[in-house]
Amino acid sequence: MVNQEVLVKKERSFKKPIIIILMVLIIAIILFLIFYLGAIFGSVQVNPSVNYTNPVIEIMNEYKARNISINQSAIIDQAEEEFDESYIDFVLFAMGAWKLHNPPLSKETPKIEFVMIDSGDVEEVFNAEVIEGTINTDKGMISNEDIVIRTTKKEVIGAMLVEDMEDYMEKSVREGRTTIEMIANKVKLGTKGYLQMYQDITGEELI
Repeated sequence: MVNQEVLVKKERSFKKPIIIILMVLIIAIILFLIFYLGAIFGSVQVNPSVNYTNPVIEIMNEYKARNISINQSAIIDQAEEEFDESYIDFVLFAMGAWKLHNPPLSKETPKIEFVMIDSGDVEEVFNAEVIEGTINTDKGMISNEDIVIRTTKKEVIGAMLVEDMEDYMEKSVREGRTTIEMIANKVKLGTKGYLQMYQDITGEELI
């Protein structure tokens, strides 16, 4: 009887680590499915019916049409006065925000808050929601935002004036002129596509 009890105890103690290993493997597989397969099957293509035009280029084209010599300082001043949702739409499109998507089997859309700073104070706030590859921007704050981007109107306009906007934004983030604050947890950010977007913008992985 004593030997049987010892054998049963040994068998139970042997089963415990196997169960723990199996649980760890199952969790690892679930995380893999969430991050990688979720990103693949949840991804969308940009909506071809939406045309994201560069508002600053449009101002420059107006100058050309009126035979006015292009003065970059004057263009920046005019762009700051006319700054609206279309500027946020374009810069987010250029940053790859159209690739963001709902997590698999979820109706929770990606939401971004875009805060314009002037001399250290909040000047204006915009919010953007990505629905099936379309960026929808409005004025004001938004609830349950995934990330908050803080920058200045001049910085956004400056990015629109250069040929390599991706390189400009990477330098802007690296040098602190633009900040990206992750609000949602890493799992949610991963399933919505933000981790890849962050890497594309900054050239670095989100730790």
